[in-house]
Amino acid sequence: MELQNEPKIKLTRQGLVDDGVYQFKMESHQSWITFGKSSNSNTYTIFMIGTSPEFKNQGYATKLLNVFFQMVKKVNGNIMVESYTYAGEIWVRHIIEKLAKKHNVRILQQND
Repeated sequence: MELQNEPKIKLTRQGLVDDGVYQFKMESHQSWITFGKSSNSNTYTIFMIGTSPEFKNQGYATKLLNVFFQMVKKVNGNIMVESYTYAGEIWVRHIIEKLAKKHNVRILQQND
């Protein structure tokens, strides 16, 4: 399935990963995001964000994350992020927090 207004971005359901949680992959030619969506809540859990080596540090993951946040905002969803790695702390956390604020999407803590 291609996302409306984003013909170069594909969204595919990859299967059940937990009780009532389906994993999805959103991808462009340069980057991808895998995330879980609970069938009984409007919470999206980001599992992994990646970029092909030849496109690293060019902003492609940020652009894809922006589309992801737009999608979550459209359904009044919330975000939960799996534990950050050291690299995630440096490279991703501030981008996720900035996009959450921009799109008015709540980031849930593990105990919410």
